[in-house]
Formats: sequence, C-alpha cells, structure tokens
Amino acid sequence: MKKITVWKLVFLALISSFVYAQDPVIPVSVITSFTPEFGTELINTINGEGLEAFPSLEADHDGTLSINSFVGTGTAGVFDYDLGAPYSIIGFSFWNQNNGGPGAAGSTGIQDVTVQSSTNGLDYLNVPGAPTVFAQVGTNVSPPEMFSFTPVDAVFIRIVVDSNWGDIITGYAEIAFSGVPTILSVADSQLESAVSLFPNPAKEQVSIANSSNLKLNQAFFYDVSGKLVLQLDLEATQNRQRINIVELASGLYLVKIVGDQGQTIKRLVKQ
Repeated sequence: MKKITVWKLVFLALISSFVYAQDPVIPVSVITSFTPEFGTELINTINGEGLEAFPSLEADHDGTLSINSFVGTGTAGVFDYDLGAPYSIIGFSFWNQNNGGPGAAGSTGIQDVTVQSSTNGLDYLNVPGAPTVFAQVGTNVSPPEMFSFTPVDAVFIRIVVDSNWGDIITGYAEIAFSGVPTILSVADSQLESAVSLFPNPAKEQVSIANSSNLKLNQAFFYDVSGKLVLQLDLEATQNRQRINIVELASGLYLVKIVGDQGQTIKRLVKQ
C-alpha cells in the first residue's frame, strides 16, 4: 500500500508540473455583469498589471490597487473570458483581491464560484474538477492559487461568482489559463478567417462579409446573458449582407454564423 501511495503521489506531482510547464493562455478579452467601482478596469485582470512577471502562471502580484485589479458592485455575478481560439484547458492560476484593498484582509476577494467552459460562447458546461472556492488572501504581495483538472476543450471560460469574503463589493487581481491549442475543422477554420462583421462597433447597421466559397445559412445574435435577440436567414447572401440593428440595445453581442459545412462565432459591439 505504501508503494502504491508513493507512486500515486509521484504521478500527481508529475501531472502538476506538466500543467504549469505549459505556456500561459491569456484571454483576448473579458466581460462581466459587475458594474466597475473605484475607477477599476476589467482589462487589468488579464494584462499582467501588478504581476512581477508577465505572462506567468506563478508570479507574485503586488498589493491590489485600482490600477492593477478589478472591483465591482455587489457580491454575485459572472466573468466571461474569450481565449481567442480553441484550446485544451488543463488548469488556471488565479490571483484574488488581496490585503491591498479596498476591503481589509482580502474581504473583497471572490469566494464561492462555479467554473464553466464553452466552445461557442453560448452553451456552457461545468468543468469537472474545477475549484468551487477561491481562498481569502490577507497579505499584500501574493502568489496565485494554481488549479488543475481534466482537460476540457474551450474557446470561452465562464466564472460564476456566488459570494465574496464579506465585503459589499467584489473583485480580483488577475487570471491566466494553462493549456495547449487545438485544431479547428477545415470548414470552421475557413469561416473563422473569411467571415467578418463591419463596422464594429456599429450603430444602426452592420454587414456580414464572406470572402470564402462556403455557403452561409443563418446568423443568430445573442446578448451577454445568452438570450437570442435576432435571427436572420443568410442563404441569399453571396459576399455581403447588410443588417439593421437599430432595435438592439447598446452592448456586446455574440453572433453565431452557421454555414453548410461549419460555423463561427463573432463579437459585435452595438453603440
């Protein structure tokens, strides 16, 4: 029994070292349902602001300030991370809000969570083995919590926040994922590079352009809550179709474009 236990520990250690030997996967963007407070900006949670090294899965983070972390109103909400391409994600590093503030002893930091993944930005599944609690951080300079789990294919990661460590506002400092790129199907890859939305941001109209020979069938517009707000037939579209979006509220939308042999997801900002 002792030999088995020892070998099991060695195996787990090797897996852990493999996970964090991977290159960091830095999201290309992040959105949230939280309303920013104290002039904080969400981009500072993925751009390495405050880290001693970047990109990194292990670097220490300075005391949390308004210039190197994000804080939002309330205690529950959602963070959605766009990885920019398909990856096999095998873990992530998370730097919680620490004693730098605004709450004392890291009370502003995130506590209870659900981690989810998606390949299309619309349908999310819970990640098996992912953490459900982030630790409270009572020091100023702090290392990340480092998590690993069974690999999941993902283009998007969602963290659903259920509570924090006692403050009336909630925040964190930085996040970085660990994984390796996966390969799109030929058709999906062609659509990804051939289909574009312009202008973007758009006010009254947006055009869908297709520079490939792949036939487009439909376009689905979803708001950030996942609600379908607009559906269009694209079968008559050759190279370009102009769409009226006057009735859409200002904000971020995911546009799922489906063709005969593949699909792609684009992001649209409605002004």
